[in-house]
Amino acid sequence: MDEAFYTDMLDAMSDGVMVFDHEKRITFCNQAFLDITGFNRGDLDHALSAIIEGAGTDPKVIAAINASLSKGAEFDGEILSFRKSGEPFFNHFVIKPAIKISGGENHFIGIVRDVTSKITNYCGFERDYEFIFENVLAGIIIHDPDSRVRFINRKAREMLGLTGNAAIDRTAEDRGWQFLRPDGSPMPLEELPFNRAIDENTTVRGVLLGRKHPFDDSIGWALCDAFLARNDAGEVTAVLVSFSDVSRLIESEKSANAYRERFELAARASQDVIFEWNIETDAFSANEAFKNIYGYDPPAIMTPENLDALIATENGQHVVRDVALEAIESGTDRFAVDYMINRPDGSMGHVAIRAFIVRNSQGEATRVIGTATDIGRLTAALAALEESEARFRIIADTVSDVLWDNNLDSGRLWMTPDWATKLGVPEPSGPPKEAHWRDLISPADIGAALQSYNEALNSKATNWETEYRIISADGRTINVAVKARILRHPDGRAYRVLGSVRDVTALKRQQEGYTRARALEAVGQLTGGVAHDFNNLLMIILGNAEVLETTVLDEDQAESVAMIHQASSSAADLTRRLLSFSRQSQLRAGCVELTSLMTNTVALLRIGIPETIAIRCDLKPSIWQAKADGNALEQAVINLAVNARDAMPDGGEITISAENQTISSDVQSALLDLEAGDYVMISVTDTGHGMPPEVLGRAFE
Repeated sequence: MDEAFYTDMLDAMSDGVMVFDHEKRITFCNQAFLDITGFNRGDLDHALSAIIEGAGTDPKVIAAINASLSKGAEFDGEILSFRKSGEPFFNHFVIKPAIKISGGENHFIGIVRDVTSKITNYCGFERDYEFIFENVLAGIIIHDPDSRVRFINRKAREMLGLTGNAAIDRTAEDRGWQFLRPDGSPMPLEELPFNRAIDENTTVRGVLLGRKHPFDDSIGWALCDAFLARNDAGEVTAVLVSFSDVSRLIESEKSANAYRERFELAARASQDVIFEWNIETDAFSANEAFKNIYGYDPPAIMTPENLDALIATENGQHVVRDVALEAIESGTDRFAVDYMINRPDGSMGHVAIRAFIVRNSQGEATRVIGTATDIGRLTAALAALEESEARFRIIADTVSDVLWDNNLDSGRLWMTPDWATKLGVPEPSGPPKEAHWRDLISPADIGAALQSYNEALNSKATNWETEYRIISADGRTINVAVKARILRHPDGRAYRVLGSVRDVTALKRQQEGYTRARALEAVGQLTGGVAHDFNNLLMIILGNAEVLETTVLDEDQAESVAMIHQASSSAADLTRRLLSFSRQSQLRAGCVELTSLMTNTVALLRIGIPETIAIRCDLKPSIWQAKADGNALEQAVINLAVNARDAMPDGGEITISAENQTISSDVQSALLDLEAGDYVMISVTDTGHGMPPEVLGRAFE
């Protein structure tokens, strides 16, 4: 490229550009420099000093400029300068050292920019001036008319991820550029700024394009302009494409859009009114909840008349106005007020306003942003909730069941406050926990109980029922029935279990007693039928035996008839007992001398019990007389002793004991259905191998 080209390019710039040496002698400048400073090309030797050094120049600025020149360093600042006429102007002055190929600077490049208008008007416009070639802040690519890259500066290489001269001689049609449209799709070649400027034969501005960074695939965004450079004949000699990195701006816009979308979604989902009122224009907007609470669409304009129409009472209108106006005029940034409203359907509501006042830099209120909450419905909901909680507390305190709620996610377990008293178990020292409840379960049942619970939680079940035994505070075994509802997350995981625990000890005892009674009834019916028929036969035998006894018999015959009579009598007595068992014959209760009865029974047992088994009779002194059927009681003791004999085939000891026992009312419930009073307790124990659980459960059948 020839010198004339660069001269033309520099003359086309609006910034003044000069080249000067260490002595501040200007060796070159563009036309803009002459236009800004008022100097001409014939008096440039001392122009720089005259421009930057004047009566009103800050000495610190001159010292900073001289220090930069002596160190060969850059200078960039806004200084007070002077035109040739002596007129002051504000100058955005930039100095850059020019580096020789062999190293070291031999001259400086200076840029003069008249920013007087910006400084005096304080308009705050952003400076977006281009530096020449390597010294400008924007990316610059210079193309030949055939689109070949003639020059690319440092900033452009950084933005495009290029090194060295990798872009030189590449054309705009080179598909290696791979630029993107704002929507992320590939940008066609004809939409590139260079091609558009050539095709449209004009300057192209504001083209937004993106490019993936070659190292991390991140997308950089640039705002591009394309300028045509022409010769005196109007022919295009070059195309200058400048672009600024707007990646952060694009990302900020994306973030702002994302926040806006989230806010809009939150506003749509909110049950509260979210509103904005422009105080200066009266413009008003609100979300969909406005219609749900007030009963009609929000007005586009909020005037005092519109505001009064929202409020049910005249007093409420005055209160709302006074509170809002006081907050606006006092300089505060927040206020709160509540009032009654009338809805189109004739119903009334109670609304609470919480508002934030937006102010400008002068402290003047410009907007009000806030929320409106239907506290009438909230109050009704809270009242209903309190009523429901009160009802639940009454039910929980009244029912005999223990209610519980186990939150598996938080690990919190709630139980009816008096649950330990209701079940008769030890009171825990603190809040109930799963571990404390597990400790109450009978060791014989805990394995099956926990397995059932865990299987229910790990399945898809929504209900769980089980029964097991727990140990009371006084060591008794309590049967409990557990029923629960299992709540689950959408993925099926259980997160909460609510249920009840009921003491079913008495119920199970009644059920077992009923079952035993039915079994005894069935056996009794069978026994009664057999005994009745057998008794009829015995009466015949016994009657004939009595007739034979009245006849003349020899000694052997008389002995045989006597034996028949005795056996028949014994059989009749047995039949009577069978009928008594089947309830077809009443027990003959009477006053029984137990000491004598037990002594005679033991004497009778010694005859039928093997000698390998010792029989010990332990009768406490002064045993009371008892009301009982002596024969039935004797038979019961004999049956127990016979069972004990069968349990000791290798010998052992049977102990028959009796002692007085008084049952008080406080232990009455633990002894089946006996009423409080005086009793004699008779027990038969042995040293045999005992009964397995399944036999023990039916010992009294």
